Amino acid sequence: MAATPTRVVLAVTDEFGNLRPFATGAIQLSLTGPGEIVGENPFSLSGGAGAVWVKAKEAAGTIRLEARHQYLASRRWRFACGARSRSTREAGMPSTRVRDSLGPYKELS
Repeated sequence: MAATPTRVVLAVTDEFGNLRPFATGAIQLSLTGPGEIVGENPFSLSGGAGAVWVKAKEAAGTIRLEARHQYLASRRWRFACGARSRSTREAGMPSTRVRDSLGPYKELS
C-alpha cells in the first residue's frame, strides 16, 4: 500500500492575513529526507496561492520542506513518516493538508 501524500498549500497574505490575489512570482521548493515533491517545482503563484503534494517514500524519517520566493519570506515544515509494519494498516504520512502563508507581503520601493 502506498503512502498517503500531504497537500501543501501556500498563499501570499498581508499583515492582517488577507489574501493578496495579485501577488506574482515563482515559489522554489527544496525537500530533504525520505520523500518527494509531486508537482511543478518551481511553480508560479496563481491568484496569490499555489499548492504541491509531498509523498513519503518507504523509509521512515523526517521530511523537511522549504519554500522560497524572490521577495517574500521563506517557510519551512517538517513531516514525520514511518516505515511499514505488519501491524500498521497504512504507513507513511498522515492524510492532511498544510496551509501556510508567505506573508506578510511587503511592497518593494
